[in-house]
Amino acid sequence: MNHFNKKTTLNLQLVASILIFLVYSCNNENSTHLSNEFRKQNSIPMIEKSWSKKRINENVVLWSEPYRENYYTPYHFNKELKYNNLGKVIEEIDRFHYTINDTLELRLIYKYTYKNSLNPWNCKLIKYNNKKITLFGKEQIGSDVESEYILLEKADSILNSWNLSR
Repeated sequence: MNHFNKKTTLNLQLVASILIFLVYSCNNENSTHLSNEFRKQNSIPMIEKSWSKKRINENVVLWSEPYRENYYTPYHFNKELKYNNLGKVIEEIDRFHYTINDTLELRLIYKYTYKNSLNPWNCKLIKYNNKKITLFGKEQIGSDVESEYILLEKADSILNSWNLSR
């Protein structure tokens, strides 16, 4: 093989390696901007080690625990990652859940938007007041739902009262 062909082959291999690296970095959940270390440094709730991943569609991935035995203790329910059409994460939504008793459940939602650097957080508290109702002749559980947007500090205070943190 002459000098020109060796140089061309090496250049093609280098270009191919760079392209593979770039594609992998853009689509890999472990890339720098999506890693749990990045989340920890920025107080974004992390992906739990026991969770499994489910692709909802091309722009949404859901991480959650495959099975839970005790629903009467507060827990990090799931994390939803939303992607733009270029495959970059634009938003993370974390849901924390607490079943207080048979009639009251609370869900605390943290939404982190990457494109809003001044105020990336949007938080919401949802209360499910469960009650038995009769529907089509069968007794079922129905819910009255109340929700309110809350400040990040209040969301953190609620989460801390559940002995959890983001």
